[in-house]
Amino acid sequence: MIGNRQARPSRYIHRPDTSRYVNGLKHAEVRALVADGVLTNDWRGHGDAIAINEHQQHALCDFCSEVYDAWDKFQARAEMARNANTRECV
Repeated sequence: MIGNRQARPSRYIHRPDTSRYVNGLKHAEVRALVADGVLTNDWRGHGDAIAINEHQQHALCDFCSEVYDAWDKFQARAEMARNANTRECV
């Protein structure tokens, strides 16, 4: 049997009237990702709030963390290469 949490996940509610982050994302960012088809809006209430399945949001946050980590690694290696090239030219 599938766990109730998997079958009926929680939702993160993103509201346009706040500038705070909800688990790492702002309403405007979530709205753009919904418009592009990356996330699904499960909001059933009134207003412009957006409800994102917790599994979708966690997957997106994990993806972003991996990208940021890879970017940091790239920048460190690029800096190391620049330093090596500088030493060779002197």
